[in-house]
Amino acid sequence: MATDAVNPKRVLVIGDTTIDHFVELSTKDAEPQCELDTHACKLLIPYGEKLPIQAYEAVIAGNGANAAVGGARLGLESAIWTVMGDDQIGHQAKTHFVAEHVNVRHLELVKGEQSNVSVVLRVLGERTIFAYHYPRTYHLPAMDHAGWVYLTSMAKGWEVIIDSLVDHLTKHPAKLVFQPGEHQLKSGHVAARDLLHRTELIILNKEEAADYLNHDRSTPIRQLLVGLHALGPKIVVVTDGPAGSYGSDGTNMWRLGVRTDVERVEATGAGDGYATALMVALAHGEPLNEAMSWGNVNAESIIGYVGAQRGILHLAEMQDRLKDPKRLKAEPYHG
Repeated sequence: MATDAVNPKRVLVIGDTTIDHFVELSTKDAEPQCELDTHACKLLIPYGEKLPIQAYEAVIAGNGANAAVGGARLGLESAIWTVMGDDQIGHQAKTHFVAEHVNVRHLELVKGEQSNVSVVLRVLGERTIFAYHYPRTYHLPAMDHAGWVYLTSMAKGWEVIIDSLVDHLTKHPAKLVFQPGEHQLKSGHVAARDLLHRTELIILNKEEAADYLNHDRSTPIRQLLVGLHALGPKIVVVTDGPAGSYGSDGTNMWRLGVRTDVERVEATGAGDGYATALMVALAHGEPLNEAMSWGNVNAESIIGYVGAQRGILHLAEMQDRLKDPKRLKAEPYHG
């Protein structure tokens, strides 16, 4: 990958990688119980017993890995900066990225450290995730001059890269996509102030957006869009599960619904798939309302499979599915 010129069809993903162990349980052994008034659900599992599982699979995943693979499949030159242990999982991830045509020049395998691991319990198509994140000490490397930089979930201590990343974005005309993970959200928008002013696109779900803005979770979507714009990003997208997604480019607002006739196996990685395809569509020159549709189409494919990456579309598949008369299109949103 060349380093002396900015390529608008090149993306560098910054984010952690993990291995997901998918475990499917029978409802005979694991029972969801939901409260009628709040719809809050809990998974009840017998304590102290050995339970049979219906299916098992281990796959390389994580927000960063999903975005890097998605970018490559959808036609961008994709690279990833991710920090893992110099262990079996780390080397498995490297092999996986190479097979997916993701450049691993910036992949770091650190001796003496462990890679991240998640256990995903699947019951009735929904999942409960147990995640182990090894503590990291981050040092942003000298980066390739990609046209897009995609920043997503990292461990506690991610803040140390902000100044270096802002400096890079100032020196090179890269467009930053910010899909914050748990620790980035907990750090708050004040810590990321300089980064947000350099952000081309930020993507959050409704609850994350409200918390990030220190608003009540009942805050109207329009207010969330306006509030996120005020932090600096040029384009803002807020997703709201079965209610769809909402986007704003600072001039126009859009709402895109969700198809109910799409088969759903499980939803791991659907948000990453939506965000990645949206970014790729923008990189291909599509307007925001059409880019949101790319996101939907990719997410619809992903939820039809176990794991976050099996259903990620390739560019030719995306272009074919966009011709489907059943695919939903974003409509103007007035709040």
